[in-house]
Amino acid sequence: LALIDQATNMLVIRPLATVNKPEIIDIATKIGTRYFAENMPEYCGVISKNPITHGSYKRMAKEAERFNYEILDKAVEDAETIYVDTVVENVTQNAPVEIVKDLEDDYTVIDIRGEEDTVLVSCQSINIPFYKLKTEFKKLPQDKKYLLYCEKGVMSQLHAQYLRDSESCKNVKVYRP
Repeated sequence: LALIDQATNMLVIRPLATVNKPEIIDIATKIGTRYFAENMPEYCGVISKNPITHGSYKRMAKEAERFNYEILDKAVEDAETIYVDTVVENVTQNAPVEIVKDLEDDYTVIDIRGEEDTVLVSCQSINIPFYKLKTEFKKLPQDKKYLLYCEKGVMSQLHAQYLRDSESCKNVKVYRP
């Protein structure tokens, strides 16, 4: 964290510096982000093959020299603020993904929650945590029909929309019993 703080000349105050963990959980519950936080893996476990736990300032400075700040500036410039309670509405404005309540035998339900979770349904079901969907979905037979499932339907809606829009997967819908 100290190395990350070196990247900016602005004061960085982390939530645990001013609020205790139970209070943070209460706030997350109140504003509707607790579900996302509970189901979000640590970034180092998702995007890093060998995460660094004890970094070197020299190495960080060397890597920072290679960083293309124009890309970051463009991303910040193009950023869009969306309130968490309107995420699904915003996603479904572009050709919404169909929501299925009644299962047919030819569907495969993909439970996108944690690795140990698999929803019990009358058709085939498998587990692919949401953070592995982008790579694992491509490995599935693309001549089949898939339904994404999560407890509240928000994550499944977002990821189904992503697969349809960015990956051109037209064989994916959302399962909400």
